[in-house]
Amino acid sequence: MKHLIFLLLLICSPLSRILLQTSSTTKLVKICGQLQNYDANLLPNTIKAGVNDPGTSSQLSYKADIQPDGTFCLEFERYHPQDVWIVYQTTFLIFVRPGDSLYMQWDGHLEKRVDIHKTLEFSGDAANLNHQLSNYLSEYFSIREKTLPLLKEAQKNSKPDEYLTIVKNYKKEIDLNLQAFIEKHNPSSLIRTWTKMEVEMEYYLQSSMYPIMHRMLNNYKSSEWSIPLSFFEKIKPLPILDTNLIINTKASRKLANQYLYVYVFEIIKQAKHANYGEARDSIILSEIIHQTKGNPLLKQMVLTEFVNTNLRRNKVEEVEKYWGPIIRKHVTVPFLFLPLEAHLERTLHHLNAPKISSETILDIVNQTEAEDIIKNILKENAGKVIYLDVWATWCSPCIAEMPNSQEMQNQFKNEEVSFVFICIDSEEKAWKGVLSRFQLAGQHLLLAKTQGEAFQETLEVKGIPHYFLIDKNGKIIEKGSHLRPGKEATMKKIKALLKE
Repeated sequence: MKHLIFLLLLICSPLSRILLQTSSTTKLVKICGQLQNYDANLLPNTIKAGVNDPGTSSQLSYKADIQPDGTFCLEFERYHPQDVWIVYQTTFLIFVRPGDSLYMQWDGHLEKRVDIHKTLEFSGDAANLNHQLSNYLSEYFSIREKTLPLLKEAQKNSKPDEYLTIVKNYKKEIDLNLQAFIEKHNPSSLIRTWTKMEVEMEYYLQSSMYPIMHRMLNNYKSSEWSIPLSFFEKIKPLPILDTNLIINTKASRKLANQYLYVYVFEIIKQAKHANYGEARDSIILSEIIHQTKGNPLLKQMVLTEFVNTNLRRNKVEEVEKYWGPIIRKHVTVPFLFLPLEAHLERTLHHLNAPKISSETILDIVNQTEAEDIIKNILKENAGKVIYLDVWATWCSPCIAEMPNSQEMQNQFKNEEVSFVFICIDSEEKAWKGVLSRFQLAGQHLLLAKTQGEAFQETLEVKGIPHYFLIDKNGKIIEKGSHLRPGKEATMKKIKALLKE
């Protein structure tokens, strides 16, 4: 088979050079600050740091309370310098190094990322780095926010070559913006590397998203439309990077994900393996190792992404089969292997010795008809607003929302809101393992396969996660995957139903 151009991407420096800025142990990072014009009666009283973690292929969330005077302090451990998302009203980026103690200030009323980056003030460690980064991001995000709706429209309506032309024009604009930034501010080598990586990866990621987005936006089935291989050949390979790729975790996290699910899976799909059903994992692992030959860091990142996906889906038995011969052999850098090993151990613990929250109500449904399941839910929660979550233990997006579900329950703890979770197409052990891991309260039903299929058909659930908002009278007001617990819009809709 003709290899796609992705094979040439990120032919980076030798691994020893790549790891110059990483450590085998973590160091504490402290981010403290004050929100100016803070009013505890009008504004959120918590703030979060979203830390992209290559070792768990996820974004770790750290939360702190905001004091009445607007002060806060966030703490977490890191292996290497990297970007961090601050979550308050919106999300915006800062940059930290292991051991840093950074202080920041901005107007707590601001809700737009661009406006925040224009007004942020820093002191302490990495203050100069963050002033430089904010100067760059205020203009870059302005360009990006203006362009992304145009790219989405092009992903739906444009032919492959037309789309690449649009993306290349976008890259020219952000290239010129980066050049102007460098000439005006003469940034440090860390920020220069981060911004260069951002521009190059933005081009690659926006280009490589086209096949998935074009198929999804046009509701094409996989068999109805395939991307010509010539499309991938026209995506230019990234230049050789001579410093640490992972300092831009915003980009590198997406790289590992898209390399696996856009490139490797496309190769496997076109190969049409006769034994794919029974040998799926070994085929995928072999293809990852083959395609990343000569690029050890990329290989480790993609292998880590694949293992973490399987662990989130509670496929521990499969992971244990290849853990020794493949993962221990190939994934060797501490910032990837140590968190990955800890993820495996945590998953095993929750599966083998689950500890369910005392506020969790469990029910395994084997015989009840779908209509009766719905009637029972409405009867048991009569007079309450119901937030219903349909999920499965193998569904990564479902699992990713569990911390947000937990937080939303805390927000409505003293309100007349019931949280009901319907788990479908899942094993009891894996189900209890997830509930143990997240200590998720609420009413939890595990439906047998036939009941789950009937439930989905009755309520027209075509994919998961899928959420329902039900008013106090038992009427379904809204449903869909957009009603995610992490969204402010969902919270506002529940509050509105409580007032009715």
